[in-house]
Amino acid sequence: MHAEMIAWPRLIPGEALSPAAFGPWLTPSQLLQQGFTAWCVLNASGEPFAWGFTQSKTVLEVLSEWGGRVPVGELLALERALQRALGERGWRNERFSLIGADGQRSQDPRMALERSLFRRLGLLSESVQLNLQASDQAWWAARRALTKAVDPGLLDACVAGGLAAHEEPITALFREAGEEAG
Repeated sequence: MHAEMIAWPRLIPGEALSPAAFGPWLTPSQLLQQGFTAWCVLNASGEPFAWGFTQSKTVLEVLSEWGGRVPVGELLALERALQRALGERGWRNERFSLIGADGQRSQDPRMALERSLFRRLGLLSESVQLNLQASDQAWWAARRALTKAVDPGLLDACVAGGLAAHEEPITALFREAGEEAG
């Protein structure tokens, strides 16, 4: 895959998007005000661990089977139900660990889901990113391919990718560098 490189911080008109345009910068109460519905995954003790916010009617229908509170032991059933309801478009057969309300990644192997469900479910995920500085004043940024399913054509880190369940960040960084930069 070839990535077009440009020097940053020089911005292309329209390239810099406002933080208000992205969900991750919104608070839970702001998401609720904008019509999102909150749901949670319960840990082995039955306490809420990870929270998601979604507007997808299909996802909400599936989540209603659990009353919006999915026990950890039911995550695979939730995953299968969503796969049937949403289809396999974008399915990657890669698992991401759930991120708790405290911002920590779960170490419980049962607390992981198919990567492609995270955005639909409104869950937090983790990634690794490598940015390159060419000089004291120039940073390099890649442009995402127009064929990407997520954020096509936008600026990106030189090397970046999702952190798979139970993968160490340095391992993910080397894996992504090999995939993206050769």
